[in-house]
Amino acid sequence: DVGALDADGFLRITDRLKDMIVTAGGKNIAPQPIELHATRSPFVAQAAVIGDRRPFPVLLVVPDWDRVGEWAGAEGIPVDDRVAAAREPRVVALLEDQTLGRMDGFARHETPKRIAVLPEEFTVEDELLTPTLKVRRRAVEQRYAEVIEGLYQRATSEHGESD
Repeated sequence: DVGALDADGFLRITDRLKDMIVTAGGKNIAPQPIELHATRSPFVAQAAVIGDRRPFPVLLVVPDWDRVGEWAGAEGIPVDDRVAAAREPRVVALLEDQTLGRMDGFARHETPKRIAVLPEEFTVEDELLTPTLKVRRRAVEQRYAEVIEGLYQRATSEHGESD
């Protein structure tokens, strides 16, 4: 486990060592505090940080489709088809604002640079969660490899190189 001492000298467990992400630049990132922070948004049901041996972390977001649906209805955005809704630019912008737009407390190297909105929840049945409901990061990374590669390719094409 990974922990930190608080101002009163108490040890607080912040992550599991096996979940630590080491970026291509050698920076260590504890993903669980970032994921927990992202899921504080009422629009986010689940989140997973990916970035091991990559130039920067990215965030996979599973929306709270009920809340996003309410918001989208007020905006005149159809969300009946979750796959299409996950690609809808206004939905993505909302979730970027709700996640990336609220990462002030994290170091620059810890802050995800891109998000992908996923249409389906992580579940124990699809083996993306453990029985204790922890994200199986490697399984998520394998299942969404194409989506993740797209985030990094987009970053490269937008900037001519990685962030």
